Amino acid sequence: MLSLPCPVREMARKHPRKIALIGPGRELPYAQFDDCVARAEEGLRRFGIAPGERVGLLAFNSIEYVIGIMSLLRLQACACPLSTRIPTATIEEHLDRMRCRVLLTDGGARFEGTECLPLLSLAGSTAAATDVAPASAARPSAAISFSRDRDATIIWTSGSGGYPKAVLHTFGNHYYSAAGSNENIPVSSADRWLLSLPLYHVGGLAILFRCMLAGAAAVLTERRACLSESLERHHVTHVSLVPTQLSRLLNELSAAHSAPSLKAVLVGGAAVPRGLVGAAYDRGLPVHTSYGSTEMASQITTTPPGGDGVSLQSAGRLLSHRELRLADDGEILVRGPTLCRGYVDGERTLPVVNSEGWFPSGDTGSVDADGYLTIHGRQDWRFTSGGENIHPEEIVRALCDLDDVAKAVVVPVDDAEFGQRPVAFLRMSRGRPLDSAQIAAALEKVLPRFKIPIAFNPWPDGREPDAMKPQRQTFVERARQLKL
Repeated sequence: MLSLPCPVREMARKHPRKIALIGPGRELPYAQFDDCVARAEEGLRRFGIAPGERVGLLAFNSIEYVIGIMSLLRLQACACPLSTRIPTATIEEHLDRMRCRVLLTDGGARFEGTECLPLLSLAGSTAAATDVAPASAARPSAAISFSRDRDATIIWTSGSGGYPKAVLHTFGNHYYSAAGSNENIPVSSADRWLLSLPLYHVGGLAILFRCMLAGAAAVLTERRACLSESLERHHVTHVSLVPTQLSRLLNELSAAHSAPSLKAVLVGGAAVPRGLVGAAYDRGLPVHTSYGSTEMASQITTTPPGGDGVSLQSAGRLLSHRELRLADDGEILVRGPTLCRGYVDGERTLPVVNSEGWFPSGDTGSVDADGYLTIHGRQDWRFTSGGENIHPEEIVRALCDLDDVAKAVVVPVDDAEFGQRPVAFLRMSRGRPLDSAQIAAALEKVLPRFKIPIAFNPWPDGREPDAMKPQRQTFVERARQLKL
């Protein structure tokens, strides 16, 4: 059984004084990071956590949260981060489905049937350990290795197209995901990657692993910190953003807030509007577009450094440690050492692969002669209107290319004549009014008439519980309620 080195211990031995974690008012070198993880691991043992046990985590990004995750991995337990955006009843249901009897938290939360432990208590006082000056860092002697195939994390999918799923990853999944990413987007021990995504999202964990494998620093800022200010203040070299964050960054960047140290801006997590990518490219940002999934432990394809305006309209090329092929109907099939073990349902782990060992992603796409992937849309979102196939994502891209549209979702509604017709929900930018006639006229220049929505509705308040991706099913239900 193949073993892989513990990245924290490996970097503590190679670069003990290099900074591993940067938080509000604190910097933690790799040697102290390793020491805090060892203390927390011992704390977990005292609490009765056993190897192989699943342990929930519910907290906002912090140094203590990172230490908690890594101490669980060091103990060979399974770390199960939970979204801070979901209601109490959903948290309890998720904990039950994962069979977590213990929850590590940064607050005083209480959940039925679960023992809640404060993250700060794990190492006695991790805060005290982080006050040690970098110059006093001691190099640990013994190496530590993990089995590539052992259970490491359970990450929940966003559920944007339906019911969320609990995805079980091995340590090797995260390791090889980071290794392939670092081959494409170079990261060194002198670099700093902003932890701009939550650790309950696979993209957030991926940032952590990329930094640890390269000996780079992960930068954790205060909640709701201004993105451009964080980049500038901490001399950030790498950042991962969802399209909404990229849009905000472009609005924030000015003469007062620049980001001269940036080497890479990795954009993913959702379809990226063409106009948004073009605007970032024109501003000189070192953008990388990508395609990935929770099941594949983050990125699958990504554009290489120096991408031009044409290649950046694609989802990039296949990264190392992944395989991809297209089915006859255009569905994207993937596999490789980054592919998860399966979906967790209580004591069972349900397989995600077909009879040939491929994971059917549910996405459709095409690959050009140079190996660049273009995403067409979700198979299960496609619908037929008057005999014509419609991919809602194509309409969404056209809507988001309009200057006044910040975000869009397109869903079908039943129609007696055509079977189904598209309707749109729009979040307008900068307080602009929603002018349906003007938007329809603009779409007529780029879309055939049957793809133009029959109604344009304002974005419903309270209909976006997760900032990463809109919950599509809620918009389907809203469209039915409107009886369009």
